Amino acid sequence: MKLIVAVCAMAKKSKSKPMQKILKQLKKNGDYEIIVFSEEMILKKPIEEWPKCDALMTFFSGDFPLEKVQQYIQLTSCWSVNDMNFQNVLFDRMSIYSRLTKIGVKTPKYLVINTKDSKELIEKENYIEYKDKRIYKPFVEKPVSSEDHNIWIYHSKEQGGGSTKLFRKSERSANCERSSERSKNSQIRKNGTYLYEEFINPENLFDIKVYAVGENYAYAEKRRVPFAQEFLDVNTKNQHRQKVELTDLEREYARKIVQTFHQNVCGFDILRDHKGRSYVIDINGWSLVNSSISDEYFQKCGQILNDLFIQNCSKIENQNKKSKKRKIPFEQNIYV
Repeated sequence: MKLIVAVCAMAKKSKSKPMQKILKQLKKNGDYEIIVFSEEMILKKPIEEWPKCDALMTFFSGDFPLEKVQQYIQLTSCWSVNDMNFQNVLFDRMSIYSRLTKIGVKTPKYLVINTKDSKELIEKENYIEYKDKRIYKPFVEKPVSSEDHNIWIYHSKEQGGGSTKLFRKSERSANCERSSERSKNSQIRKNGTYLYEEFINPENLFDIKVYAVGENYAYAEKRRVPFAQEFLDVNTKNQHRQKVELTDLEREYARKIVQTFHQNVCGFDILRDHKGRSYVIDINGWSLVNSSISDEYFQKCGQILNDLFIQNCSKIENQNKKSKKRKIPFEQNIYV
């Protein structure tokens, strides 16, 4: 049986090289009709006019209409690679850390504080205290919204004080992917809710980006942390990425994250400290390897997605057959 697989994402993502590689590998592994929803259709047309599919590869970015896509999945009963209802959880760093703690995935020690209206906040030169809980500098200040990448590091007096602003993309140069900027300011922001976490000094100034596909496969690359150097040139960024082997514990983290957040294709960030301990500091939704150093990843991704499509689309088909056979008494009340 030929399965219809649809790609529903903003044009920049659906047309990206990593996505094209995945679709190419998928066709090698199975018999598929692949439909790529146009951005115009996603944004402007009602979901009733969208093509139906058996399986959906969809993910959030920019102006993506999340609620609309959630409604489409419910309307058509297609199988989505990632559970889009969990995207709202991924928007909230506090919810992410709370769930990670519950499933035994190690995170840095942290506090969540509404700095705008908190009479219980005590700020000192070398620490902050909130509801009798204290966190010492250096610490990292992150907005609760994971879509806000305005992140600061506050340094201890012994480190010279002040703070460092991290840039996901440099505001000063189009050729820079990540950078940081030191400031003399040592006071935390007082304009919203922030997550404050202990600063983990990463081994050899590298962090690890993990790309999970299904519960049993994870590929990882290490990258220079943003504060390791002032600028990272986009033209040489692959020289700063190297494949890295995950530990058994880190692979277990990947499995738990896929299961708990219902994201079969996802990414997350790990810091390893100088004692070899691993901390998860961020989780993304749909994430594909963006470097050119791993053909293995795309081959495995195509194989695993093929298996997931066959397994889950068959389940849905069988469920639909059973529901059609099931008779419901005329006077029975059904509450949803």
